[in-house]
Amino acid sequence: MLPFLQRHWEAGLEGPLIEEMISSAFSDFAPYAGAEQQQLRFVRRQMDGTTSSFMYDDEGDWAVNVENRNIGAVAFSTRREVLCDLRARVPLRLGSVENDNHNDKPGGNADRTEISHAVSSQTR
Repeated sequence: MLPFLQRHWEAGLEGPLIEEMISSAFSDFAPYAGAEQQQLRFVRRQMDGTTSSFMYDDEGDWAVNVENRNIGAVAFSTRREVLCDLRARVPLRLGSVENDNHNDKPGGNADRTEISHAVSSQTR
């Protein structure tokens, strides 16, 4: 593929198309990313495992993400379309209520299970 592109480039055939293909293929990689694709990203990590991030690009789109591995996550973005994503971790007890009342000793919660559920809503 590269010799084919090199021959066409040197011959001047479809030069602008080849240049456009190359620039679009490498547009997300610095140092190839042009000034029109700059973005600011701020990330904060806390001692309790919570990670917060904020991203803003020069087109006016932005995204916010807050995540804790024990609690869940919430994300909001305006990139391309408005997107809100919420994930919550909910502890569930397996077994009957009678077992829970008679199982008050330490380590008696071995039958706890956690699930993760994601909900997304999109507005156009």
